[in-house]
Amino acid sequence: LIFAPLLHIKLTFPMIIKICLLILLTSFALTSLGILIASRMKSMHGFNMVMNFLVMPMFFLSGAMFPLKELPKWLEYLVNINPLSYSIDALRYVMLEDRTFLAHPFFINILVISVFAVVMISAAIFVFNLSD
Repeated sequence: LIFAPLLHIKLTFPMIIKICLLILLTSFALTSLGILIASRMKSMHGFNMVMNFLVMPMFFLSGAMFPLKELPKWLEYLVNINPLSYSIDALRYVMLEDRTFLAHPFFINILVISVFAVVMISAAIFVFNLSD
């Protein structure tokens, strides 16, 4: 958000609110995933290793580095199961206000992120309670 003026992106107050809400929802979903994984780990080193192997592919397959529409078919399947790709897609739509970049409709992006967040927090609570 700080660098938006340098990139000639004009942010309005409603856009900033939408961006913050999307970031909050994504953070909630991914933190829940982290809690789910951490509740089953025996050591902090193991958790860090698993998270590195999980987060890096999620980031690279999210569309943050390259457009999702130009991918080979086999890679599209991996992108479509990556919840972060839906978040990046929604953020790109809100910031650029351009539907040509959308890989999925905006409503679908929000729905997938929300469902993922609810499933992950529910699973994290369930698994965390089992570890007692």
